[in-house]
Amino acid sequence: MRGFGETRFLDAGAPRSGEMAVLSQRALDFADAIGFGRFAILGHDWGARVAAVLGSTHAERLSHCATLSVA
Repeated sequence: MRGFGETRFLDAGAPRSGEMAVLSQRALDFADAIGFGRFAILGHDWGARVAAVLGSTHAERLSHCATLSVA
């Protein structure tokens, strides 16, 4: 989870949020940064919510979506 442990941010002034829409956008931004067009996602706990949001808002980008331990 970003912000946990030894995480370092490039911009100390960048806003941080635990909102699912923000975390989902960050996951999508990461996929874009590493060159993934379509990809599979597996989310656990908070990540399950992120995966569910991605599946409902960007289904065209996902080949598969699985969630585990959803609260």
